[in-house]
Amino acid sequence: MPIQKIKSGRVLSPEVNEYIGNKGQIFFDEDTGELRLSDGITIGGIPINSNGGLVDVLLSDLQVGQNLQYDGVNWINVNPESVGLSTATTTQLGGVKIGSNINISPSGTISVTTGAGINRVIDIPDVNSNGLANGSILIYNAALNRWDLTNSLVSESTESADGGEF
Repeated sequence: MPIQKIKSGRVLSPEVNEYIGNKGQIFFDEDTGELRLSDGITIGGIPINSNGGLVDVLLSDLQVGQNLQYDGVNWINVNPESVGLSTATTTQLGGVKIGSNINISPSGTISVTTGAGINRVIDIPDVNSNGLANGSILIYNAALNRWDLTNSLVSESTESADGGEF
């Protein structure tokens, strides 16, 4: 396989984006330092990325543990504690915090234990479960803003009893 020996010579015209060099020739833009490879056909050559294919990367003050984050214009290096993640909503992707009785497996699967901690009537926070017995019925008590237990839906009051008449 043939190799190319790199040699340099300034070309004043045409501009770098209009230049077509000889196949295999490497050239660069003196203003930006961007390397390009000529295939003998492509105007402006083929950019040679020395940053692993990322473009618009700005690396400064490198420190262990930093991450690359896109700021809308460039990729910049940032400390991990300054990397932000927006909170997820019903319409936007983002991060969530996992609450109690919810598990995340090593593969990232989220699972919830049966009833998410509410497995019995007495586990429901706003239920008065005193006197819970077989056949009990929950009825909402608007005055106390909770669910209460009853054994029957038949009212003891004569005001609400219609005796089966309409």
